[in-house]
Amino acid sequence: MNARPSRLSHLIRRIRGGGARGLLARHYAALTELWQLLDILAVLVTLILTGLAFGHELGTRHAMAGGLTAFLMLLVYTWLDLYYRIRTRSIWTHAQHLLRAWGLVFMLLLATGYLTGAQATFPAAFALSWFTAAYLAQLLIHLQVRLTLNWLRRHGFNLRNALLVGEGEPMRRFARLLDEQPWLGIKVIGFVSEEAWSTGRHGEAPRGSGAVRVVGSDTVLPDAVPAGPARLGSLDQVEEIIEHHAISDLYIALPTDFRAEAERAVARLINLPVNVSWVPDISVIHSLARRTESIDDQPVVCLTESPFRGGRRMLKRLEDVVLASLLLVPLAPVMAAIAVAVRLSSPGPILFRQLRHGLDGKNIVVWKFRTMRVEAQGESARQASRNDERITPVGAFLRRWSLDELPQIFNVLQGRMSLVGPRPHPLWLDRYFAEKIDAYMQRHRVKPGITGWAQVHGLRGETDTREKMERRLRYDLYYINHWSPWLDLKILMMTVVAVFRGENAY
Repeated sequence: MNARPSRLSHLIRRIRGGGARGLLARHYAALTELWQLLDILAVLVTLILTGLAFGHELGTRHAMAGGLTAFLMLLVYTWLDLYYRIRTRSIWTHAQHLLRAWGLVFMLLLATGYLTGAQATFPAAFALSWFTAAYLAQLLIHLQVRLTLNWLRRHGFNLRNALLVGEGEPMRRFARLLDEQPWLGIKVIGFVSEEAWSTGRHGEAPRGSGAVRVVGSDTVLPDAVPAGPARLGSLDQVEEIIEHHAISDLYIALPTDFRAEAERAVARLINLPVNVSWVPDISVIHSLARRTESIDDQPVVCLTESPFRGGRRMLKRLEDVVLASLLLVPLAPVMAAIAVAVRLSSPGPILFRQLRHGLDGKNIVVWKFRTMRVEAQGESARQASRNDERITPVGAFLRRWSLDELPQIFNVLQGRMSLVGPRPHPLWLDRYFAEKIDAYMQRHRVKPGITGWAQVHGLRGETDTREKMERRLRYDLYYINHWSPWLDLKILMMTVVAVFRGENAY
């Protein structure tokens, strides 16, 4: 009766003594306090330097501003958990967290200055300069700390041993994720599972599980499924495994249809003195958006919202208008020459107009230079293919160098399209694949683009199979879920290279 509590008590004492935690983890509180002190020092130094740059005589008001700033930083940075669980944040995400925290401190300083009349001492130009310099100084410190920690983890220092609790593809997928991100410093030792999990409720393998490699047995993974971590035992052996391998983190990863098993595992493991986390199975929604919110402490995962919310939508539109206008100036003579060539190449209009799906699936008219003979144009359920007899000699040249797409710059200026986004497909092609591929129409959460993430990765030309379209869709959804102005600029630069390579351009 007392064997289990005795082992648990021993495990608690061992972990409290630092057996399952790295050197940095044991001194985490002191290190974060030092880190916060460096941030405060950086902000105060930039306050002094900015004052000197503006010719201020440093005095009582500057000292009071510095003291208030230090107090607010201690309060706000702690409240926002700026230094909590930074191991699993990307540098970009951490930079956003820092900007949010420092921005809140600065807003509180501005409000205090307005109420006390101190804004006369700190004019707008001074305040803006200090805000920018202080943020950059803090960001430099944070980047240096993060890079140092990442280097240590990549070289085997400051690692955290993790044990997975689960079965099947969700568990293996998460193990691969941790293995592919060495900067996290999380080392998967193995996994534990119950025998019933590997056979399912009805004697069949769980969805997406494949076979499981079990230490000391003849059960192996098929060649098509990459081997995952080794099975170390069952739930009854978790305490022993944690102690033996100095485990500090447990991750529960089970297929969606194992909800009851996951709940029992959580109830069994939450009393252990280690970090316990649940990894939801995203087998069905892995390509969708996954922004997390909460409604009265109930987690809610938003799956299909557009990335262009609020200011992002304005930023994207501004990017399109500015870049399209700049491109139009040097390309106008080229487009005029192409128009003459198309007119002389064969009878028919210069521009080819076709209905395609735009933002939110609404029909838009997309313009291109005509590359086919007139009798071949129209809403025919046939894509252009290599050596297509419908294409004119001038049209073949335009398609090879993607010059037929240039009139879509005007679609961008109209607001129907974007420079970068998922390529619009003919309506009949969308209807066909929407019935065959899950989440296909989610590519219309944003405006279609002249170029896209899929196209710069060689996914151009004919999509005559489901597999080709699924690959293109994965790239399109990746772009939607990871959009940033920097990603757009990267795609535009990669487009130039892709055009010269000419892969699948016909």
